[in-house]
Order: sequence, then C-alpha cells, then structure tokens
Amino acid sequence: MSSGSDTIAEMLDSRQARELGRSLRRIRDDVVAQPASGRIRQWYQGAGKYFDLFLERPAHSDVDWLQMALAGRYVECDLARRHLVTGDTGDWEPRVVAHPHSHRLSPDAEPDFELLDDLIRIVGARANEAPFDALSTRLREFRASVDTRSHAATAPIEPDER
Repeated sequence: MSSGSDTIAEMLDSRQARELGRSLRRIRDDVVAQPASGRIRQWYQGAGKYFDLFLERPAHSDVDWLQMALAGRYVECDLARRHLVTGDTGDWEPRVVAHPHSHRLSPDAEPDFELLDDLIRIVGARANEAPFDALSTRLREFRASVDTRSHAATAPIEPDER
C-alpha cells in the first residue's frame, strides 16, 4: 500500500465519508464524452480535493463500471468481471497538462482494499438515491467476493475491454 492511501484511510472516518458522498454533484451530460458503444457515462464531482466519480452502465441497466479519484489516489472497479485496480493519480506531481482534470494513473502492485472500503462508505451516503442505491448494494457484494490473488489486476481497465 502506498503512503498516499494511508493518508486517505486516516482522513476518511464515517462522518467524512458521508460528507464526501453528499457533496457529489452530477456534471451535465453534454460535457461528458459518451462511449461510442452506446453505454452511458456519468460524471460526478465532489467537495474533496481532486474528488471525481465516473459511473458507466449499459443502456437500461445498472452501473457495472466505476472509477473514483480522491486526493491523489484512485479506485477502479469492473463489477461484472470482479476486476479491481487501485493506484496513484499523480495529482500531487507538478506538471503541465492540456486538461487540468487529466490524471496520470499509476496502478498499485496489489489492490488497496481500504480505498475500496472508502468508496463503499462514500457511495453508501447516497444509498437512498438512484443510481447510488443499486450501486451501494453491488459494491458491498463486490467487496465480499473480490480476492487479491484471483480477481485483482495491476493495470487500468481499458474502455474497449468493458
């Protein structure tokens, strides 16, 4: 586990996770690049430092892929394939980029399950609202089933792989 995830784990108690979850605001769909596959992508931004949540789903179905970036760390889940990746976003590194919201993802050698647990608490703060209601349940099921040796990955999930 990197020192970046230790900072997040220390930072997020239950109250803070609820505040972050409640701070999520959906970005207008017309500014979110939609996949050519017909899938639907939603982007939420929250009050936390460098806090973004992307959700993706097939049309007329529940969310099956998501990525959260928070304070220099990210967690990416393909719920259908039981695929988990965590890592650093590089947000703390000084650099010049074409788009300020661009991340340079660097995956961890082993998944950071504390970061996944933080994501579950954040989404759980909105469990009484769509699409977070079904997502909260699916993430808890995903967490119970994922195994670091047989289901984890060490590279981001490519969009064309979904």
